[in-house]
Amino acid sequence: MHTKKELEEIERLQEREMRMMKKVLSEKKSSKSVKNMDLPRKIKTLVKTCLAAPSQWEGIDLEERPIYIRYRWDVLSVRIGPEGGDLRSAVSGEEILRKECKSGYIMFPELAVLTEGVLDFSGLYDLDKHQNEIDPMLMFLLEGMKSQNED
Repeated sequence: MHTKKELEEIERLQEREMRMMKKVLSEKKSSKSVKNMDLPRKIKTLVKTCLAAPSQWEGIDLEERPIYIRYRWDVLSVRIGPEGGDLRSAVSGEEILRKECKSGYIMFPELAVLTEGVLDFSGLYDLDKHQNEIDPMLMFLLEGMKSQNED
């Protein structure tokens, strides 16, 4: 059970996220992507490893390739390592997206919008296992995707 102060903070953060989403959607920046890779990459697991400075996620796609996502200094970068590789191989791996955007730090909703067409988060599964590793907004969006796919 949340306290009144915690609920107010949650509401404030949700309002901020909505404002940021609208800003991101209104800013249609160009992006570069690698042409010889099948896009979008379906993501199997995703963990937010740093909230801000940088906003950062690490994951694995359905082909067991590590994914490293980083947003810092107004630049979003998505890198991918070789099949079966470790995180280090993704950090120094092929950059499949580089996009400039000005929003301070980003949370999952902005990430989903900014990486549309490059990353597909509907491949995330085993949500119960990863529930504590994934931020609450991501869990909410994934449950929505899951119910849409079941209909």
